[in-house]
Amino acid sequence: MKNATTIPCPHCGKSIDVNNVLKLQIEEGIRNEFEEKAKLQETEFSKEKENLEKAKVEFEKKKKEENDLFAERLEKAKKLSEKEITEKLRKTLEDENKESFDSLQKELSEKSEKVKDYNKMQAQISTLQREKSEMRDAIKAESEKELNDKILEEKQKIRKQLEDDNELKLATLKKQLEDQKKLTEEMKRKQEQGSMQLQGEVLELALEDFLHQNFRWDKIEEVQKGTLGADVLQTVNNEMLQNCGKIIYETKRTKNFDQKWLDKLQQDQLNAKAEIAVLVTETLPKNIEKFDVHNGIWICSYQEVKSLVVVLRQILIETQKVKIANENRGDKMEILYSYFTSGEFSQKTKRILEIYDGMLLQLDSEKKVTHKLWAKREKDISVIKENLSIVSGDIAGITGKEINLLEEYDALILE
Repeated sequence: MKNATTIPCPHCGKSIDVNNVLKLQIEEGIRNEFEEKAKLQETEFSKEKENLEKAKVEFEKKKKEENDLFAERLEKAKKLSEKEITEKLRKTLEDENKESFDSLQKELSEKSEKVKDYNKMQAQISTLQREKSEMRDAIKAESEKELNDKILEEKQKIRKQLEDDNELKLATLKKQLEDQKKLTEEMKRKQEQGSMQLQGEVLELALEDFLHQNFRWDKIEEVQKGTLGADVLQTVNNEMLQNCGKIIYETKRTKNFDQKWLDKLQQDQLNAKAEIAVLVTETLPKNIEKFDVHNGIWICSYQEVKSLVVVLRQILIETQKVKIANENRGDKMEILYSYFTSGEFSQKTKRILEIYDGMLLQLDSEKKVTHKLWAKREKDISVIKENLSIVSGDIAGITGKEINLLEEYDALILE
């Protein structure tokens, strides 16, 4: 459908939009009218510009005349009033300085009074601090005194408790000490006699005392002087008090070793019907550096016999078990006797004793280390208690309230 506003061109027959034609004609008319008005305004603006230029020239001329006149009048007024202005200015400055000076004097007086008050306050504060320090020292001294009294009281309680707990132990130790003292006095008395017999008796008594103290189930018999036989006879009993055999001891304390001792001890062993014979001597044979068995007889020093007797007793006890298990078996007993008197048994026994001695030395070393650790811990505990006492005093001095930290500490130690 064609638009109603279009008409065909009479020349070429194309469609022409009437609205567009009218629009173009209107726009052309408005443009022409605007251009005419612009030309007219431009003409009027040029005229006004010329008038403004003329007015500007006249204004500049008039302004110059007025400036010259003003400068002349200003110079006259300046000359006439310069002295007056200077006088007024001086007077004004003097008044202002006087007021400022009075103000400064007043402010200085006020500050001086404040400084005096401040100094008085500082003196009062110093006095209060000194009094506080003296009071704190007095309280601290009193607290330490009370604390020391309480510590002393607690120590006395603990000491009494320990004394009560260890009363039997102390009595036992006292009895042992008295016995040892008597033994020492007896040994000293005999030693003063200066005889070889006395020296042998000392060694014999020491051996006998060692056997009594360490083997309570055994029967220890001392051979009286003037009687044939060895010095000490030990009848070994087990825990059931069954007779397990005998060990015979001969003690010698001389500078030179005598081979005749072995022959005599062998005969004493036969007479006493002892299974084992031990020669305890301070001087070993030249071919023996440490304990050893020679012709069926054990030869050792006094220190070595303490280890050797433990092993020999155990051998007799174990042998008794075998005897009970093998009654009426004489062949095996002969084999056992041969074994006891063989070099193999001697070497194995020596090895056991060496290990035993090594364990004793290790035990002694561990005991020494343990005692050192205990001593260090005791010292550390003492330092802790001392510092707790100081801290308690400081807290009491600051808070004004007694706080005894040692009470809980001592309770913890006692627990």
